[in-house]
Order: sequence, then structure tokens, then C-alpha cells
Amino acid sequence: MNFIAIDFETANSKRTSACSLGIVVVKDSQIVEKKSWLMRPQPFEFNYFNTLINGFSEKHLCDKPLFCDCWEEIQPYLEGQTIVAHNAAFDISVLLNTLDYYDIPYPNSRYLCSYKASRMIFSDLINYGLDTIANSLGISFCHHDALEDAEVTAKILIHMIDSTRCTCIDDFAKHIDIELGTIRDSYYSGCQHINGEPVRLTKSRSIPLSKKITATVEEFNTHSYFYRKTVVFTGALDGMSRTQAYQIIANLGGQLAEGVTRKTDFLILGQQDYRLLNGHTLSSKTRKALEYANAGTGIQIVSEADFCKMIGDESYG
Repeated sequence: MNFIAIDFETANSKRTSACSLGIVVVKDSQIVEKKSWLMRPQPFEFNYFNTLINGFSEKHLCDKPLFCDCWEEIQPYLEGQTIVAHNAAFDISVLLNTLDYYDIPYPNSRYLCSYKASRMIFSDLINYGLDTIANSLGISFCHHDALEDAEVTAKILIHMIDSTRCTCIDDFAKHIDIELGTIRDSYYSGCQHINGEPVRLTKSRSIPLSKKITATVEEFNTHSYFYRKTVVFTGALDGMSRTQAYQIIANLGGQLAEGVTRKTDFLILGQQDYRLLNGHTLSSKTRKALEYANAGTGIQIVSEADFCKMIGDESYG
């Protein structure tokens, strides 16, 4: 089983703003090579949330080569290969839009979206994000580092193929009813489910995580910021899992909720995966919270750093 796992990071919402690329080469089901590039994005602009997610700013990339200057080295990894990316619609779009920007011909390749594939393999996860799947497999990594994301993507696909006892990507794609995407000259076709998108498979679908968490203490600190307050989270937290954060709020006497309403007291901001924001710079929860804040409901929008200060070290026990 041979393939190339890739991951792009971008500097802003433009699909031409590739600023980091990670590539992992898999041969005979083994990772045999890892390579990454930093590049100066076009346009040379940095969205606050992109920087918050991947850490790249002007000072990190101002002296880096352009994508077109790196292409001669990148192309051999992709030409004639099967490319794998988690949420390939994003990564392939970044690749093709950036190639278009520099008027560079497309490589002749095929590609598989490991996100789409994971929906057919994993049935007990809250979602199919790269970090969620990695955690379920006991894989630790630094999310939104392009090379580490590419490596985890490779490991997840190897696991999925092994679990189905398939011997190659073509057999695996057929097994899970997926048609590989193709890239040819100036044309590409998407990776898609042959018989349409499947119903999301998850045991947790009908009961939100916030409704499953209950306090594990009998007495609450009535002076806590969150005592009898309704708390909502958006994005991924760096310092703890969503389950841990929910448990902390429950043990402080707070009320957990999934969506932002007029009754919401706090919205805690984690790192947003901008690839899932459908073109917006803020999550739907954040946009709704800002509307309520402007309307004077009293909702407070809190960063993860401030949240950690507010809960205090004692709440971790």
C-alpha cells in the first residue's frame, strides 16, 4: 500500500495563501519519508484566527520562498501518486488554487479524503476531526502543524485499511463505497461517496456530550465565576479535552449547553478549525454571542487563557 499524505496551513481565508505544507511518504504500509516547507503566502496577509490556529505571522514567513519557488521540489512527491488528506476538499483546493495563481500545470494524481473514509469506519466518535480520531487511537500530535497533521493522516489511513483487511487504497475505496478524486492537467474531480453521503455514524448523536456530564462533587464553590451560570464552548481547547472542561464547569456548579442563546452567560473560545467555518472568520456560536453581547444580554466571551485563570488550579482536582 503506497500513498502520499499531505496537509496545508494557510495564512488567511484565501485558498492561495498556503504558508506551510507537510508531506509524508508511505510505501508498503510504512512511513518512509517526511518533508515540510514554509512559504510566503499570497496575498501576504494574516488572519487573526489563522494565526491563532497555526501560529504563523508575518515575522515567521516574510523571508520564506514563494510556493512557486518550492514547486520543483514538491512536484515529484505528487506526480503520479495517490494523495491522501483529511478534509481533502480544503487541501486539494489550496493546492489547485495556488497552482492556478502561479500558472503552474496540475500534477497527474488521484486523491482520497480520509475524513470521508473515517465516516465509514468509525462508529463511536463524537465527530471525525483529525484530533478526535487520533485521540481514539492513542496517537499524540501537535494539531495544525502541517507535517504532524500529515503524519497522523497517514497513520489513521493505515489503521483504517488494516482494519478492513484491504491490501491497497483502490480495494479500500471500493470497500467503503468511495470514488477517488482525480487531478489531470487543468481538470479535477472530487472524492465522493458513490451512493451519496452516508448518515453520520455515531453513538453519541442523539445525546450531546454536555447532557452526559454531571457533577462529581456534592458541594459547590458558590463564589465561582461559573456557579449557576450557563456555559458554552466553541472550538478545541489546547490545555484540556472538551470532556475535561465540561466536567470542571459541572463541578463548579455551572450549567452546560451546546448552543448560544439569550440565557447563555459565558462563551469559551477554543481554537477554531477555519476549514470548517464555511467561509466565515468566526464560528456560528461566536457570531451569535456577539449579537447578544451587542444587544446587552450580559453574555461574556472568554478566551481559553482567561478561562483557565477563572477556574483556578483547584478545579482540576
